[in-house]
Amino acid sequence: MRRRRPGSGWLEDRAETFRQILCLVGFSYFFLLAQPGSLSPDSINQWRQARENIYADFHPPIMSFVWHFLDRIAVGPAGMLYLQLALFWTALYFFSKYLRGSTLLSFAIIPLLAFWPSLVGTFTVIWKDLQMNAALFLAVALGLHYRQNRKVSYLLGSLAGLFYGVAVRHNAIAAAVPMGLLYLRPEHVRRLPEWMRKPSLVIGSVLIAVTVFAAVQGSSRLLAKRGPSNIATYFKVWDIVAIAHYDNVDISKMNVGTGIPMTREWVEAGYDPSMMVPLLGVLCIPKTKRCEVPYSPQKYSAEEVHALNVLWLGLVREHPHAYLKHRWGFFKHLIGTHERKLWAPVFFGIEGLTNEKEMPQIEYHLSPHARAIIDWVNTYQSTLVFRVWFYLLILLGCTVYGTWDFIRRNRPEFLVLGVSGILYSFSYFFVAVSSDFRYSLWTILIALLGAALALDRAIQFARTRKI
Repeated sequence: MRRRRPGSGWLEDRAETFRQILCLVGFSYFFLLAQPGSLSPDSINQWRQARENIYADFHPPIMSFVWHFLDRIAVGPAGMLYLQLALFWTALYFFSKYLRGSTLLSFAIIPLLAFWPSLVGTFTVIWKDLQMNAALFLAVALGLHYRQNRKVSYLLGSLAGLFYGVAVRHNAIAAAVPMGLLYLRPEHVRRLPEWMRKPSLVIGSVLIAVTVFAAVQGSSRLLAKRGPSNIATYFKVWDIVAIAHYDNVDISKMNVGTGIPMTREWVEAGYDPSMMVPLLGVLCIPKTKRCEVPYSPQKYSAEEVHALNVLWLGLVREHPHAYLKHRWGFFKHLIGTHERKLWAPVFFGIEGLTNEKEMPQIEYHLSPHARAIIDWVNTYQSTLVFRVWFYLLILLGCTVYGTWDFIRRNRPEFLVLGVSGILYSFSYFFVAVSSDFRYSLWTILIALLGAALALDRAIQFARTRKI
């Protein structure tokens, strides 16, 4: 129980009750806002696997496995929406509770994060990105509390959130790497020489992430009966096309191993580093709207995939400048250093379900509140709050200060937040196949957590100076 400060007022005395009410109201509002939940084609693909109880590894199968049981309770996305919002609002409650500098700030952070323009527009979509965000947010919030009072319940809850967050997105491991620092303390390595203690804690954090990742991979292999989906071939073919574009390489007669007609005309018409829809999702030429053959890597043999891997690796080695130019140009669009329209910063509705005749058809009615949020979010799309580079700068500041704070004071909070957001964002430098805004939602969320924690720390410091 939090100790009352001398002279604390009526608000401080009832802080816990107000915090609980705020989070319950927020959860209920968003759950009712977009019933039964929004679905994109990716969501529908995972829902289909959940209903069939047969899983592939194109999307991490654990999310569909969870959906399988929730679908029995409520057919459609409602169960997953409940889970997604429950994870997020529980995390927000505990993070608000962790802020000790100002009761007012701990209240204000709840609506501020919930209605932040670059986050609120996608809260009700059943995406693996948002499931990951909510689960890792819970892992961070409970991890902060565990570091503070060492309750085993906080540790177990944080580890559960970490496992599920890593399980529902292939590259979530990048965000999880520094989180083990919240579980480890200097006394765990007190027998080591002093110069080895901090590096040992960092290594321990990496080992925790690797262990969680290994458990996730083992579980996913047990579940995935279809496949392999060969998902890594998507970004590799994308890189091959880019190298051919920049260095004028003729790949039409090379052994691509996929049967894709990569003629010079096709390459020049198809390559655009700023494209929002993945080039290889349906293998369409964006500039002409003309589709060739569907790109279905899951149908390729091991020999065909091996041929593609050999070609990709050879071209990257021979044309590193073209490869890095492509990846950097693509990454710049991903972090918002452009003036083009953003891809899916706000999403309400069900898209693509009418094409799935064997699936239950769910009606979705856009509420007036949802329409108001769409209009409100759209007014901010050209502002700084939708520029991911701005949040990366915040995370860079967290990392620099957090490194000093960790080395000098054994406090890893800022280092964990900064490194998690930066590693996750830069993982897309190598694997992204479109400039999809949802790739950046974790970066935005954790940067806001870092900013809130910095403000709370500043308030605490100011109060100690007055005393």
